[in-house]
Amino acid sequence: MRVVISIAVFLIIAGGVAFFSVPAIKEARRSRMIEAEIENLRSEAEKINSENNFLREKIEYLKSDHFKESVAKDRLNLRNKGEKVVVVQPNAEKKEDTKKTLGEETTMENFSTEEEKPNYKKWWEMIMK
Repeated sequence: MRVVISIAVFLIIAGGVAFFSVPAIKEARRSRMIEAEIENLRSEAEKINSENNFLREKIEYLKSDHFKESVAKDRLNLRNKGEKVVVVQPNAEKKEDTKKTLGEETTMENFSTEEEKPNYKKWWEMIMK
């Protein structure tokens, strides 16, 4: 009789442990899933913050005077006072090639005959004329 009672007590205790441990295990698993989701959301928020910072910097650059000036020069063909625009075309075959640059005439002389000179010397001579 004692053996039967001890087996019954053991089964009752084992059942109680199983009854209380199953929800605890489910809760632990759920807690781990929530922590993983929180970590994913944190990394996504960090990524979005870095993108926002990048876009903020880009907006500041687009508002700057330097950007406005470069757009005016590139797209609208404008220039500052006292600034000259030079158009250089490769393989100029004529001895004297005249190009119009925003209302001014610029002549390019002897560029086809001086092919043996380095480019930096050609540029220097062109700028100094």
